[in-house]
Amino acid sequence: CKNVDAAIGRTALLYDAQALSNFCNYYFMEKDTEAFNKRFEQFLKLPTDKSFKYQTAFMCCMQAYLYNDAKKFNQYRNDFYSDDKNRAYDDYDLTIRYLEILLLLKDENHPLAMDKLEAAIKFTRRNFTTHRVKAEKQNWDLFRLAIQKKPVKAKGSPIFRITEFIKGELE
Repeated sequence: CKNVDAAIGRTALLYDAQALSNFCNYYFMEKDTEAFNKRFEQFLKLPTDKSFKYQTAFMCCMQAYLYNDAKKFNQYRNDFYSDDKNRAYDDYDLTIRYLEILLLLKDENHPLAMDKLEAAIKFTRRNFTTHRVKAEKQNWDLFRLAIQKKPVKAKGSPIFRITEFIKGELE
């Protein structure tokens, strides 16, 4: 972490943006709002670059989620989808879809959460490999249990960090 911190600002803008984005993602999954906000603030101080618009919108979605602000989340989600470059970042897109489902479940809007889950499943099948689709089934099962108001239990070891995050949010 110290080596990366020392390199930020001394290397290429793309490196800085990616490093800070990765930090934000890590701290988000750890639910460390303070550390997330610190890194996100650093990211926002980088020189303005249109190519980072989708990353900024993605991280704004994460921040809105951390504060349980569905209105801002939806605004930033729309910003993410308004940028054509987002199509190259299916993992970000899928994460936003999952966060939206979690917000709907917090609001106890189970029917819409199920609709969004079905859309996320179709999106995943259309945009990811067969192997990834099989791996994502663990997340889908967690969501289905929560939507059906049944105890959430992950089967097997989580493959992705997002699975642990989802499980933690649903318990």
